Amino acid sequence: MSVIGMNSTLSGNDVQAGLTSTAAEPLSLVSGRVSVENTLTALTSTSYWEVQNVEFTLGNNLKADNDSRHIGTDSLDILPPGILNVGLKCSLRFDTSTMYDYMVNSTKLSAEFEFLGDTLPGSVIREGIKVVMPRVYVKSGGDPEVGSPDEIMKSEVEFDVVGDDSSSGGYAVKCYVTNLTSSY
Repeated sequence: MSVIGMNSTLSGNDVQAGLTSTAAEPLSLVSGRVSVENTLTALTSTSYWEVQNVEFTLGNNLKADNDSRHIGTDSLDILPPGILNVGLKCSLRFDTSTMYDYMVNSTKLSAEFEFLGDTLPGSVIREGIKVVMPRVYVKSGGDPEVGSPDEIMKSEVEFDVVGDDSSSGGYAVKCYVTNLTSSY
């Protein structure tokens, strides 16, 4: 699955009208946030970072080579899963050395990002997607850089996302989708 986001305030709130899909109605997201705190319970919709972009990746590393075959056939019966790799990168304003300090001290953090769309018909709830990561560590605090004298200082921060045994279920990533589809 791929998701591409853009600032829809450039063309109005209803960018969904310009998109077509025969498989499903597209999810048009018009506001978002990225939150990072010391604990999962401290993550709120009012606690957010000034993030310019976020890159989130999931890879289950299915084994599709000779180890997946058996004697007598070249057909793959089962694709054995490998170790799940979760990646999180953010580009943000470099206002303080907090990320660098978190990296040096191996501080355990929690993170989530949420993107919201329009209000669902007949409801006060907005459609959206929220991805929760209860245990992350800063892998790279980022080298702050500035492109020219009139630009702001930015930093690329990369996180290690790991499973959290203390959370219910011991998950590394949990995703919540809010829409009008009940058949998932």
